[in-house]
Amino acid sequence: MTLFAQTLPFALVAAFFPPGLAAVIWLLALPQGRARALTYLIGAATSTVGSGVAILLLLEGTGAVPDGHPGIVAGARMTVGTMLLVFGVLVAVRKSAPGTSQNWGARRPTRPHFGWIFVLGVVMWTPSFTYLAALELIADNHLGPIGKAVHLFLVDGVVLLMVEVPLIVQAVAPRWAGRQLHVASERICLYTRPIAVLFASGGGLFLIATGLSELV
Repeated sequence: MTLFAQTLPFALVAAFFPPGLAAVIWLLALPQGRARALTYLIGAATSTVGSGVAILLLLEGTGAVPDGHPGIVAGARMTVGTMLLVFGVLVAVRKSAPGTSQNWGARRPTRPHFGWIFVLGVVMWTPSFTYLAALELIADNHLGPIGKAVHLFLVDGVVLLMVEVPLIVQAVAPRWAGRQLHVASERICLYTRPIAVLFASGGGLFLIATGLSELV
């Protein structure tokens, strides 16, 4: 069995991240949607590829197995999750300016800054233990630098499928995607604040829960 075939199941499990898919669809529905979704992808790839490179270098230098220190990754996920949860609560309790409470949804959809979108991609795609398991398999095969880079690229491409596929569909079938996103945009326009609260608090709770589960 080839190394990629061994790592593929772990990569597919790591790729199953519905909040990431929802975030991309939301961003594509906003003005300059493709640029915003690409920024999110860059943030997610920075987190995924960056952590992959760092962990492979660590394993190469120490021969340690990431399972030996589950608290490090779990602690990072719980910290990021707490930050997202606090942000969601702040958005939920934030008072609107006088006269705007009734027309929050009548305004154009919120346009998050590209920097915040990049950060969102980074924090939402912190490595899971299934991703770490795939990295361990790559490290255990004692490949050269090029071989490790190729397999890391393949694994990360699979891990980020939920971000990549909506962008590919939007590029290949822009008219169909545009119609679907137009409907989504109208709904987002009406429910901007609840959506922001849902993404932040839901993503935060997900990271906290997965962090706790990795400690058990």
